[in-house]
Amino acid sequence: MKNIILVCLLFLLPSSIIAQEHSSLETIGEFSDSLIAIKKADKWGFVDIHNEIMINYRNDINSEEYNGRDDAKKPIFKNGLCIITQYKEGIPYYGFINKLEEIVIPPTFLNVTNFHNEYALAIIPEKKNRGRNEYLDKDIIAYTFYEAVIDRKGKVIKDLGDVPHIIMSKKTYKKPYSHSYFVSPLQVAIKTEKGKWQLISINQNQ
Repeated sequence: MKNIILVCLLFLLPSSIIAQEHSSLETIGEFSDSLIAIKKADKWGFVDIHNEIMINYRNDINSEEYNGRDDAKKPIFKNGLCIITQYKEGIPYYGFINKLEEIVIPPTFLNVTNFHNEYALAIIPEKKNRGRNEYLDKDIIAYTFYEAVIDRKGKVIKDLGDVPHIIMSKKTYKKPYSHSYFVSPLQVAIKTEKGKWQLISINQNQ
């Protein structure tokens, strides 16, 4: 009799309450921007506080790995944006989606941080055509790289200096990292070549 009553009660419960469990997950992230990352079948998705899927499982969602020490971090939304990755010629490029799964900052960066209030840090490649090799019938491409502060539209707000020793070849490419980090909403700490630190103001040329 008790079993019959329990079954009847389950039928009376709203379907949204019954379907609130997610099992066989590989890992679970932290609560941020009202969402929690969950990983299944090597793909990440996001649920809200009621366990409802808000971002479908995707294979391009990524976590912040900007300083080379953050591999254990899970993907998060910050300021309504989450890091994604797309591969081009074997090299990963990073950008951002919003909560509607729209790409709002295209993957054009070699590394990025999550947003800190209205800004993020990014390592940016600049590609220039230096001419053409007629013998090989190929364009001669040269790259330069620099670190910058970007806004929520992907616009460069502050150039933080060159980033050396990046080789844009699938076989030898290594993801670039940085020691830079936000110390306040409008200040960035940068480690210089001499091992000292410099404090940069985002909204002033200092």
